[in-house]
Amino acid sequence: MKTPIRFSALLIALLLLAGACTTSKTIRVMRPADIDVSKDVKKIVVVNRYKPKGKNAWINVLEGFFTGEMILADRKGADQAINGVVDGLRDSHRYSIIVSNEQLEGNGMGFFPAPLTTTQINNLCVKYKADAVLAVEAFDSDVKIITEQRTRTEKQNGKDVNVPYFVANENVNLTIGWRLYTKTGGMLDQHQMYKTMFFNGEGATPQAAIARTLFPVDAVSRAGFEGGRVYGGRIAPAWVLTSREFYGSGSRGMKRAKRMALRDDWANAAVEWKSLTKSDKNRVAMRATYNMAVAAEMMGDYNMALEWARRAADRMGSRKANNYIYILKGRMADIDRLNNQLAPADSTAK
Repeated sequence: MKTPIRFSALLIALLLLAGACTTSKTIRVMRPADIDVSKDVKKIVVVNRYKPKGKNAWINVLEGFFTGEMILADRKGADQAINGVVDGLRDSHRYSIIVSNEQLEGNGMGFFPAPLTTTQINNLCVKYKADAVLAVEAFDSDVKIITEQRTRTEKQNGKDVNVPYFVANENVNLTIGWRLYTKTGGMLDQHQMYKTMFFNGEGATPQAAIARTLFPVDAVSRAGFEGGRVYGGRIAPAWVLTSREFYGSGSRGMKRAKRMALRDDWANAAVEWKSLTKSDKNRVAMRATYNMAVAAEMMGDYNMALEWARRAADRMGSRKANNYIYILKGRMADIDRLNNQLAPADSTAK
Protein backbone atom coordinates (compact mmCIF):
# COMPACT_ATOMS: atom_id res chain seq x y z
CA MET A 1 0.00 0.00 0.00
CA LYS A 2 2.97 2.35 0.44
CA THR A 3 4.00 2.33 -3.24
CA PRO A 4 0.83 4.05 -4.63
CA ILE A 5 1.11 6.72 -1.93
CA ARG A 6 4.73 7.41 -2.81
CA PHE A 7 3.87 7.44 -6.52
CA SER A 8 1.03 9.92 -5.96
CA ALA A 9 3.27 12.17 -3.89
CA LEU A 10 5.93 12.05 -6.61
CA LEU A 11 3.36 12.86 -9.32
CA ILE A 12 2.05 15.83 -7.35
CA ALA A 13 5.59 17.09 -6.79
CA LEU A 14 6.36 16.84 -10.51
CA LEU A 15 3.17 18.71 -11.43
CA LEU A 16 3.98 21.45 -8.94
CA LEU A 17 7.51 21.68 -10.29
CA ALA A 18 6.21 21.94 -13.87
CA GLY A 19 3.82 24.70 -12.84
CA ALA A 20 6.60 26.56 -11.07
CA CYS A 21 8.54 26.79 -14.35
CA THR A 22 5.89 28.97 -15.99
CA THR A 23 4.59 32.44 -15.23
CA SER A 24 1.04 33.57 -15.94
CA LYS A 25 0.37 37.01 -17.42
CA THR A 26 -3.16 38.42 -17.31
CA ILE A 27 -4.18 40.28 -20.46
CA ARG A 28 -7.28 42.15 -21.61
CA VAL A 29 -8.68 41.15 -24.99
CA MET A 30 -11.82 41.98 -26.92
CA ARG A 31 -14.01 39.06 -27.87
CA PRO A 32 -16.61 39.20 -30.65
CA ALA A 33 -20.33 39.50 -29.94
CA ASP A 34 -22.26 36.25 -29.67
CA ILE A 35 -24.54 37.24 -32.54
CA ASP A 36 -23.91 39.40 -35.59
CA VAL A 37 -26.08 42.51 -35.73
CA SER A 38 -26.50 44.38 -39.02
CA LYS A 39 -23.99 47.19 -39.45
CA ASP A 40 -26.93 49.45 -40.32
CA VAL A 41 -27.76 49.44 -36.60
CA LYS A 42 -25.61 52.25 -35.28
CA LYS A 43 -27.78 53.85 -32.62
CA ILE A 44 -29.88 51.93 -30.07
CA VAL A 45 -32.47 53.29 -27.68
CA VAL A 46 -32.72 51.17 -24.52
CA VAL A 47 -36.08 50.98 -22.78
CA ASN A 48 -37.42 49.33 -19.62
CA ARG A 49 -40.57 47.37 -20.36
CA TYR A 50 -40.78 45.51 -17.07
CA LYS A 51 -43.52 47.71 -15.57
CA PRO A 52 -46.51 45.48 -14.72
CA LYS A 53 -50.02 46.55 -15.57
CA GLY A 54 -53.45 45.74 -14.16
CA LYS A 55 -53.70 42.58 -12.08
CA ASN A 56 -50.02 41.74 -12.60
CA ALA A 57 -49.06 44.69 -10.40
CA TRP A 58 -50.99 43.11 -7.52
CA ILE A 59 -49.43 39.71 -8.26
CA ASN A 60 -45.99 41.27 -7.73
CA VAL A 61 -47.04 42.71 -4.37
CA LEU A 62 -48.63 39.46 -3.19
CA GLU A 63 -45.57 37.46 -4.29
CA GLY A 64 -43.45 39.75 -2.17
CA PHE A 65 -45.57 39.11 0.91
CA PHE A 66 -45.87 35.35 0.51
CA THR A 67 -42.30 34.52 -0.57
CA GLY A 68 -40.54 36.91 1.76
CA GLU A 69 -38.84 38.73 -1.13
CA MET A 70 -38.54 42.49 -0.96
CA ILE A 71 -41.42 44.25 -2.70
CA LEU A 72 -40.26 46.15 -5.79
CA ALA A 73 -36.83 44.41 -5.72
CA ASP A 74 -37.44 43.11 -9.23
CA ARG A 75 -38.31 46.56 -10.51
CA LYS A 76 -35.05 47.94 -9.14
CA GLY A 77 -33.22 44.93 -10.51
CA ALA A 78 -34.64 45.60 -13.97
CA ASP A 79 -33.51 49.23 -13.70
CA GLN A 80 -29.99 48.03 -12.87
CA ALA A 81 -30.08 45.56 -15.76
CA ILE A 82 -30.61 48.59 -18.01
CA ASN A 83 -27.62 50.34 -16.41
CA GLY A 84 -25.52 47.20 -16.85
CA VAL A 85 -26.35 46.68 -20.53
CA VAL A 86 -25.66 50.35 -21.27
CA ASP A 87 -22.31 50.11 -19.47
CA GLY A 88 -21.38 47.01 -21.46
CA LEU A 89 -22.48 48.37 -24.83
CA ARG A 90 -20.67 51.67 -24.41
CA ASP A 91 -17.49 49.84 -23.49
CA SER A 92 -17.13 48.42 -27.00
CA HIS A 93 -18.04 51.60 -28.94
CA ARG A 94 -20.01 49.44 -31.38
CA TYR A 95 -23.17 51.52 -30.98
CA SER A 96 -24.31 54.94 -29.93
CA ILE A 97 -26.55 54.32 -26.90
CA ILE A 98 -29.37 56.39 -25.47
CA VAL A 99 -31.68 55.42 -22.58
CA SER A 100 -35.38 56.16 -22.92
CA ASN A 101 -36.82 58.31 -20.13
CA GLU A 102 -40.07 56.37 -20.18
CA GLN A 103 -41.09 52.92 -18.97
CA LEU A 104 -43.32 50.81 -21.16
CA GLU A 105 -45.88 48.43 -19.74
CA GLY A 106 -45.13 44.73 -19.88
CA ASN A 107 -46.30 42.00 -17.55
CA GLY A 108 -43.87 42.45 -14.66
CA MET A 109 -43.09 38.74 -14.71
CA GLY A 110 -40.23 36.41 -15.59
CA PHE A 111 -41.63 35.46 -19.01
CA PHE A 112 -42.03 37.47 -22.19
CA PRO A 113 -45.13 39.55 -22.87
CA ALA A 114 -46.38 40.05 -26.43
CA PRO A 115 -43.79 41.86 -28.57
CA LEU A 116 -43.88 45.63 -28.93
CA THR A 117 -46.04 46.82 -31.78
CA THR A 118 -44.55 48.30 -34.91
CA THR A 119 -46.10 51.63 -33.95
CA GLN A 120 -44.43 51.60 -30.52
CA ILE A 121 -41.07 50.75 -32.06
CA ASN A 122 -41.38 53.39 -34.78
CA ASN A 123 -42.37 56.05 -32.24
CA LEU A 124 -39.33 55.30 -30.07
CA CYS A 125 -36.94 55.27 -33.03
CA VAL A 126 -38.30 58.54 -34.39
CA LYS A 127 -38.26 60.22 -30.98
CA TYR A 128 -34.66 59.20 -30.22
CA LYS A 129 -33.42 59.07 -33.84
CA ALA A 130 -32.42 55.45 -33.30
CA ASP A 131 -31.98 52.47 -35.61
CA ALA A 132 -33.13 49.86 -33.09
CA VAL A 133 -34.88 49.39 -29.76
CA LEU A 134 -33.45 47.20 -26.99
CA ALA A 135 -35.97 46.38 -24.27
CA VAL A 136 -35.76 44.45 -21.03
CA GLU A 137 -39.15 42.73 -21.03
CA ALA A 138 -38.97 40.05 -18.36
CA PHE A 139 -37.37 39.97 -14.94
CA ASP A 140 -37.75 37.65 -11.97
CA SER A 141 -35.58 37.05 -8.94
CA ASP A 142 -35.25 34.37 -6.30
CA VAL A 143 -33.15 35.05 -3.20
CA LYS A 144 -32.33 32.33 -0.69
CA ILE A 145 -30.09 32.52 2.37
CA ILE A 146 -28.81 29.37 4.06
CA THR A 147 -26.69 29.41 7.21
CA GLU A 148 -24.22 26.78 8.32
CA GLN A 149 -22.09 26.39 11.40
CA ARG A 150 -18.33 26.02 11.16
CA THR A 151 -15.41 26.05 13.56
CA ARG A 152 -12.01 27.65 13.45
CA THR A 153 -8.97 27.23 15.67
CA GLU A 154 -7.94 30.28 17.68
CA LYS A 155 -5.27 30.89 20.29
CA GLN A 156 -6.75 31.57 23.73
CA ASN A 157 -4.44 31.82 26.73
CA GLY A 158 -1.73 30.14 24.72
CA LYS A 159 -3.90 27.15 23.77
CA ASP A 160 -5.63 26.15 20.53
CA VAL A 161 -9.39 26.36 21.00
CA ASN A 162 -12.11 25.41 18.51
CA VAL A 163 -14.42 28.42 18.17
CA PRO A 164 -17.82 28.02 16.47
CA TYR A 165 -19.11 30.63 14.02
CA PHE A 166 -21.78 30.85 11.32
CA VAL A 167 -21.63 31.54 7.60
CA ALA A 168 -24.67 32.81 5.69
CA ASN A 169 -24.70 31.93 1.98
CA GLU A 170 -26.94 34.20 -0.09
CA ASN A 171 -27.92 32.78 -3.47
CA VAL A 172 -29.49 35.16 -6.04
CA ASN A 173 -31.03 33.66 -9.18
CA LEU A 174 -32.35 35.94 -11.92
CA THR A 175 -34.31 35.41 -15.10
CA ILE A 176 -34.01 38.32 -17.54
CA GLY A 177 -35.69 38.58 -20.93
CA TRP A 178 -34.33 40.87 -23.68
CA ARG A 179 -35.64 41.79 -27.11
CA LEU A 180 -33.86 43.79 -29.80
CA TYR A 181 -36.11 45.31 -32.48
CA THR A 182 -35.25 47.04 -35.77
CA LYS A 183 -36.83 50.39 -36.50
CA THR A 184 -39.04 48.70 -39.10
CA GLY A 185 -40.57 46.46 -36.45
CA GLY A 186 -38.57 43.29 -37.05
CA MET A 187 -36.96 41.36 -34.19
CA LEU A 188 -33.18 40.95 -34.28
CA ASP A 189 -32.92 39.02 -31.04
CA GLN A 190 -35.07 37.49 -28.32
CA HIS A 191 -33.06 36.06 -25.47
CA GLN A 192 -33.98 34.78 -22.04
CA MET A 193 -30.94 34.60 -19.81
CA TYR A 194 -30.24 33.30 -16.32
CA LYS A 195 -27.82 34.95 -13.92
CA THR A 196 -26.68 33.58 -10.57
CA MET A 197 -24.59 35.39 -7.98
CA PHE A 198 -23.47 34.42 -4.50
CA PHE A 199 -22.83 36.62 -1.49
CA ASN A 200 -21.92 35.58 2.04
CA GLY A 201 -21.60 36.92 5.55
CA GLU A 202 -20.04 35.67 8.75
CA GLY A 203 -20.97 36.12 12.39
CA ALA A 204 -21.11 34.60 15.85
CA THR A 205 -24.80 33.73 15.40
CA PRO A 206 -26.96 32.88 12.35
CA GLN A 207 -28.67 36.28 12.66
CA ALA A 208 -25.32 38.11 12.77
CA ALA A 209 -24.11 36.23 9.69
CA ILE A 210 -27.29 37.06 7.75
CA ALA A 211 -26.98 40.71 8.76
CA ARG A 212 -23.60 40.80 7.03
CA THR A 213 -24.96 39.62 3.68
CA LEU A 214 -26.31 42.06 1.12
CA PHE A 215 -29.84 43.32 1.69
CA PRO A 216 -32.00 41.36 -0.81
CA VAL A 217 -32.88 44.47 -2.82
CA ASP A 218 -29.19 45.33 -3.14
CA ALA A 219 -28.30 41.75 -4.04
CA VAL A 220 -30.92 41.67 -6.81
CA SER A 221 -29.75 45.06 -8.07
CA ARG A 222 -26.11 43.94 -8.13
CA ALA A 223 -27.00 40.75 -10.00
CA GLY A 224 -29.25 42.69 -12.38
CA PHE A 225 -26.40 45.03 -13.31
CA GLU A 226 -24.07 42.11 -14.02
CA GLY A 227 -26.80 40.37 -16.01
CA GLY A 228 -27.12 43.48 -18.16
CA ARG A 229 -23.39 43.53 -18.83
CA VAL A 230 -23.52 39.86 -19.85
CA TYR A 231 -26.28 40.55 -22.36
CA GLY A 232 -24.29 43.48 -23.75
CA GLY A 233 -21.63 40.96 -24.77
CA ARG A 234 -24.26 39.06 -26.75
CA ILE A 235 -24.87 41.88 -29.23
CA ALA A 236 -21.60 43.85 -29.04
CA PRO A 237 -17.90 42.97 -28.71
CA ALA A 238 -16.77 42.98 -25.08
CA TRP A 239 -13.49 43.25 -23.21
CA VAL A 240 -12.59 40.17 -21.17
CA LEU A 241 -9.65 39.08 -19.07
CA THR A 242 -7.65 36.02 -20.00
CA SER A 243 -4.08 34.87 -19.42
CA ARG A 244 -1.03 33.54 -21.19
CA GLU A 245 1.66 31.35 -19.71
CA PHE A 246 5.33 31.55 -20.57
CA TYR A 247 8.53 30.07 -19.20
CA GLY A 248 10.56 32.13 -16.80
CA SER A 249 13.32 29.79 -15.68
CA GLY A 250 16.04 27.59 -17.10
CA SER A 251 18.82 30.14 -17.43
CA ARG A 252 19.77 33.64 -16.37
CA GLY A 253 18.62 34.94 -19.72
CA MET A 254 15.18 33.34 -19.26
CA LYS A 255 14.84 34.98 -15.86
CA ARG A 256 15.96 38.32 -17.28
CA ALA A 257 13.42 38.12 -20.11
CA LYS A 258 10.71 37.11 -17.64
CA ARG A 259 11.13 40.40 -15.77
CA MET A 260 10.86 42.29 -19.06
CA ALA A 261 7.69 40.45 -20.06
CA LEU A 262 6.04 41.05 -16.71
CA ARG A 263 6.40 44.80 -17.26
CA ASP A 264 5.06 44.40 -20.83
CA ASP A 265 8.42 44.99 -22.48
CA TRP A 266 7.79 42.17 -24.95
CA ALA A 267 10.11 43.49 -27.66
CA ASN A 268 13.21 43.29 -25.48
CA ALA A 269 12.07 40.01 -23.94
CA ALA A 270 11.80 38.61 -27.48
CA VAL A 271 15.38 39.71 -28.24
CA GLU A 272 16.57 37.71 -25.22
CA TRP A 273 14.40 34.69 -26.01
CA LYS A 274 15.38 34.61 -29.67
CA SER A 275 19.04 34.29 -28.78
CA LEU A 276 18.16 31.46 -26.38
CA THR A 277 16.33 29.48 -29.10
CA LYS A 278 19.83 28.53 -30.30
CA SER A 279 20.94 27.28 -26.87
CA ASP A 280 22.75 23.94 -26.81
CA LYS A 281 20.49 23.01 -23.90
CA ASN A 282 17.38 21.50 -25.47
CA ARG A 283 15.11 22.46 -22.59
CA VAL A 284 16.16 26.10 -22.70
CA ALA A 285 15.84 26.23 -26.51
CA MET A 286 12.36 24.68 -26.40
CA ARG A 287 11.15 27.08 -23.71
CA ALA A 288 12.57 30.10 -25.50
CA THR A 289 10.96 29.01 -28.76
CA TYR A 290 7.60 28.67 -27.05
CA ASN A 291 8.04 32.06 -25.40
CA MET A 292 8.73 33.63 -28.79
CA ALA A 293 5.22 32.60 -29.81
CA VAL A 294 3.76 34.34 -26.75
CA ALA A 295 5.83 37.47 -27.40
CA ALA A 296 4.69 37.58 -31.03
CA GLU A 297 1.05 37.38 -29.97
CA MET A 298 1.51 40.10 -27.37
CA MET A 299 2.98 42.32 -30.09
CA GLY A 300 0.03 41.59 -32.40
CA ASP A 301 1.74 39.35 -34.98
CA TYR A 302 -0.45 36.24 -34.89
CA ASN A 303 1.03 34.60 -38.00
CA MET A 304 4.48 34.82 -36.48
CA ALA A 305 3.13 33.55 -33.15
CA LEU A 306 1.67 30.53 -34.92
CA GLU A 307 4.96 29.90 -36.71
CA TRP A 308 6.94 29.91 -33.45
CA ALA A 309 4.36 27.72 -31.69
CA ARG A 310 4.48 25.15 -34.50
CA ARG A 311 8.26 25.14 -34.35
CA ALA A 312 8.17 24.46 -30.61
CA ALA A 313 5.56 21.72 -31.06
CA ASP A 314 6.81 19.98 -34.21
CA ARG A 315 10.58 20.29 -33.87
CA MET A 316 10.92 20.22 -30.11
CA GLY A 317 7.93 18.19 -28.96
CA SER A 318 6.39 20.83 -26.70
CA ARG A 319 2.94 19.71 -25.53
CA LYS A 320 2.24 23.18 -24.20
CA ALA A 321 2.90 24.56 -27.69
CA ASN A 322 0.41 22.08 -29.15
CA ASN A 323 -2.29 23.46 -26.88
CA TYR A 324 -1.21 27.02 -27.59
CA ILE A 325 -1.66 26.47 -31.34
CA TYR A 326 -5.38 25.85 -30.76
CA ILE A 327 -5.60 28.97 -28.59
CA LEU A 328 -3.93 31.07 -31.29
CA LYS A 329 -6.18 29.74 -34.04
CA GLY A 330 -9.24 30.50 -31.93
CA ARG A 331 -7.99 34.01 -31.22
CA MET A 332 -7.29 34.62 -34.91
CA ALA A 333 -10.81 33.51 -35.79
CA ASP A 334 -12.16 35.88 -33.13
CA ILE A 335 -10.15 38.76 -34.58
CA ASP A 336 -11.51 38.10 -38.08
CA ARG A 337 -15.04 38.14 -36.70
CA LEU A 338 -14.32 41.27 -34.66
CA ASN A 339 -13.03 43.09 -37.72
CA ASN A 340 -16.23 42.21 -39.53
CA GLN A 341 -18.47 43.25 -36.64
CA LEU A 342 -16.69 46.57 -36.12
CA ALA A 343 -16.24 47.47 -39.78
CA PRO A 344 -18.23 50.47 -41.10
CA ALA A 345 -21.58 49.71 -42.73
CA ASP A 346 -20.25 50.58 -46.19
CA SER A 347 -17.05 48.55 -45.77
CA THR A 348 -16.35 45.59 -48.02
CA ALA A 349 -13.64 44.24 -45.73
CA LYS A 350 -13.98 40.65 -44.68
